[in-house]
Amino acid sequence: MAKKRKRDRRQQQQAGDSTGASITAKESNDAEPSLSTKPTAADTAAPAAAATTSHAVTQPCRERSRLYTSAITYQCATQNVCIPCAYKICTFDVALDTVFTKMVPNARPESCPRSATTSPTECGQDGTMGYQRGMSVLTVGDGDLTFSLAVARILFAAPRNQQEQQHRNCSRLVATSYESRDTLLNVYPNIGETIQELESLGATVCYQVDATNIAGTLPEDVLKSTSSKKFNRITWNFPCSAIGSGQDGQNDAMEFNKQLIRDFVCNSIASKLLDKKDGEIDMLHKTKPPFNQWQIESVALEGLDAECKGTKDELEYKGRIAFDRCLMPPYVPRKALDKKSFTCHDACTYVLGWKGERGKRFGCTIPIPLEDGKNEGAGQEDGRGPEPLMVVTEDMIAKIRQIHLDAKMVKMAAAAAGGRGGKGGGGKKKRRRK
Repeated sequence: MAKKRKRDRRQQQQAGDSTGASITAKESNDAEPSLSTKPTAADTAAPAAAATTSHAVTQPCRERSRLYTSAITYQCATQNVCIPCAYKICTFDVALDTVFTKMVPNARPESCPRSATTSPTECGQDGTMGYQRGMSVLTVGDGDLTFSLAVARILFAAPRNQQEQQHRNCSRLVATSYESRDTLLNVYPNIGETIQELESLGATVCYQVDATNIAGTLPEDVLKSTSSKKFNRITWNFPCSAIGSGQDGQNDAMEFNKQLIRDFVCNSIASKLLDKKDGEIDMLHKTKPPFNQWQIESVALEGLDAECKGTKDELEYKGRIAFDRCLMPPYVPRKALDKKSFTCHDACTYVLGWKGERGKRFGCTIPIPLEDGKNEGAGQEDGRGPEPLMVVTEDMIAKIRQIHLDAKMVKMAAAAAGGRGGKGGGGKKKRRRK
């Protein structure tokens, strides 16, 4: 019996060593991921060739209609083998992919190697999430104003040359909250420093501004300045009615929240605050159930004909971008009147814009599809514009999935090898003296 157990252990060890070697060999032959706006043939072929029966993607995978991701997020998910970034792009779910979620469970966003990039000097990349120097931006319903601060660091970033100085001088940010200043100071511990930095950068901070009645609640001096310089972007993150228990956005309040979105979009148009040439309305929101049932892309355009004669034919849904919090430090999503944050790895920025934006000054945050299947960003002569965005495809999700499964297998093989090596100390067992 003892000989049989020893033989079985030897066979298991040989099988484990063989598996680890094959995985390591495969990883060494993987090509570097492409950062073009469209995955290359090599990118799409790699996951198909490497996939095994146990690693096969369980259908259906994430709904990918008009879905984009930042090339930076994709690079982090693949080259850094960053688990939070993999989940941002692929939104792996236990119900859809039990194999992956058990082997590679999601990790806290702080584990992303880019999460430490929070100092003002490391931020402010022109074009991040479509925000560019020279823009006029209005943020509404910003809980602790950290998203507004992230935008301010982009718009008012220290210029490197005279041209950037000119763009910076034209930048404008009006950051607003639905609450009063005193209420915000009581709820959020560090909001005083946030407000101070916003104002020192050149932003205007306004309180008690209603997203469904913007023109009626903005201060008079802000409205007067807007008459000559309309907003290029109006942004509301996680539009939702506040619930005392903290269970925001559940099915009971779904219809109310849908109407909230309709009113916000309609009011932004009816108030004539949005630039008629370069204007966009952006809404960041979660996409997992029950939030995917809101159908923001269609609900946002409902009611425009009734209130804004014919505008529904002019405004359109452009697409959505997988949100990467590390691109917008120091932003932390928070519930209404609550200093606690919440998970948002499944969140996307929904973009609404005017039809036919090719050639405009700031272009469109979402790339414009060309006849050859490629994408065109905001094509400014000085090279400024949105960061590279990539179309999220089934092949991209499969590739990211395979990279992380392979990395997990390598770790498991290394841990098993280490355990075997440490057990016997590498030498012969001493005979016990009788």
